[in-house]
Amino acid sequence: MGCQVGGYHFMQAQPAPEQQAEVFAAELRRLGALDLPPALDLEADSIPAGNRADYARRFLIHLQAVLGVPKVALYASANWFNDLKPDTWGIPGLIDWVAEYGPNNGTEHPVTDYASHVDIHQYTSTGHLPGISGDVDLDDVLTDITEPGSSTPPPPPTGPPPSAPGKIPAGTILRPGSRGVDVQLLQAALDHQYPAYSHLAVDGSYGPQTEATVKQFQARDHLSVDGIAGPQTLGALYLTA
Repeated sequence: MGCQVGGYHFMQAQPAPEQQAEVFAAELRRLGALDLPPALDLEADSIPAGNRADYARRFLIHLQAVLGVPKVALYASANWFNDLKPDTWGIPGLIDWVAEYGPNNGTEHPVTDYASHVDIHQYTSTGHLPGISGDVDLDDVLTDITEPGSSTPPPPPTGPPPSAPGKIPAGTILRPGSRGVDVQLLQAALDHQYPAYSHLAVDGSYGPQTEATVKQFQARDHLSVDGIAGPQTLGALYLTA
């Protein structure tokens, strides 16, 4: 039918954000639902307010690394966006999907409760569409939210099989100059497990910053400090399959 397909995950307080991201990624792959950026729906009151930003950031970083997609989306109310401040998280390609209904009478209106960046504005929950009975949510899409290259089928696989979702095969050694999804997983793990000192771009390129952060992690974890992420280092980060 030519429809673009995506998915979103309703975040829960348990299990850990990384585990939820891996389950979601596996379902998106199974369904082939990657035309649109995968979205995290953050609105569960069961997640303590003080944990919401950390949970969402960890989930989205891990999801982006596991899937290797350039864009991910965060859905929440305008009031929650004010508390979360996602534009300070340093996630490349993050789409801000803001729900603010105003009079909630089915008509469009501007966002007034959140002053920062908005990519998608969900402006009502009482909209109507032909062929659908009852109320539906309606959104203004303000930027291009398709995943680049989503309409092009991937090339046939070559070389070794890909890593298990969220894991790196045992025996892998990553070093300066390495590139790819496994390096993204390493960078994401350092960022969300050690956010006080790790502020890496999850770009899949093992450059000087990644090497320096690996060395710092190795020193803190009493490992051999060589800047190379081998079995011991990857195991200490719980990354090996």
